[in-house]
Amino acid sequence: MIKHSDVFVRTPHRPPQWTAYAAFGWGLLFAIIHAALFFGGGSFALGPQFAHNYAIYLLSSTISVLLFTVLALFPLSLVWPFRWLSQKRLQIFALLLAYLAVIGFGLYELIIARELRGVVLTIGICLAGVLVAFMRPRSQSLSHWMILVATWAFGIGMTLYGGGYLLIALLHINTPGFLELFFLGGMTWTPEGIFFILAAWSMSHR
Repeated sequence: MIKHSDVFVRTPHRPPQWTAYAAFGWGLLFAIIHAALFFGGGSFALGPQFAHNYAIYLLSSTISVLLFTVLALFPLSLVWPFRWLSQKRLQIFALLLAYLAVIGFGLYELIIARELRGVVLTIGICLAGVLVAFMRPRSQSLSHWMILVATWAFGIGMTLYGGGYLLIALLHINTPGFLELFFLGGMTWTPEGIFFILAAWSMSHR
């Protein structure tokens, strides 16, 4: 609550900054698990497109892990407290790494996988980034604004994606695939999405 002269204005309660660290930790754990599964011979079996070319499999895996790592950096860069690396530089690094990963994904989809949907998605993300940059408020730096919007967007997207898995799981509660849908799908993406939303909310209007 803030006092202006003799008038008290109630400020909205916002989630604490630890939600950003929780989002980073969950995202980093997600990236590590995927790296272990991809490179350690885990449960992700090689698809038919990789059966005779392990180098392409490694390339695809590296891009995927890089995307998850960048995702974890977004909420962290919103609350970065250390002085040995400025917050703005970390945000710029996260954005550059994100565009590198997205462009790498687009090139992979175009040249190797030959999937038009992946190319369209890449172009859409890049154009959305340009649009977001032009919508930046004057009170915020470009890097902070783009990271904040991306955190909101990914948070909402992951929550809806995980929520969809939870709904499907509940509709198939008596089937053998229930646990996989519920835990590997719903409870993997939904908490991460909620943490992202809370992190973005906590840093909005600051």
